[in-house]
Amino acid sequence: MHAIVAAGGDLLDEIWHATLPADALIVAADSGIAKVYALGRVPNVVVGDFDYVVPEPLARAEIDGARIDRHHVAKGATASELALESTTQLGASNVVV
Repeated sequence: MHAIVAAGGDLLDEIWHATLPADALIVAADSGIAKVYALGRVPNVVVGDFDYVVPEPLARAEIDGARIDRHHVAKGATASELALESTTQLGASNVVV
């Protein structure tokens, strides 16, 4: 299974985005949720403490049926690390960050 981890930062290049499998597992790490929606995709899982997330994308993810994994601010790992861990637990064999 292919998986995509969307982390905070710059928006992905649209040409690169077009090469991603349509059925890939999409895991958004904290503020990466906004990036997922900006690319017209829907996250399957959203992971983080959500300290940098505006409420609208998170509420939309919940409505869209995404699994929301909330972690305490003092979690001992970054949201990106937690997202990578989620892809492994869900059986992904090929992960793009």
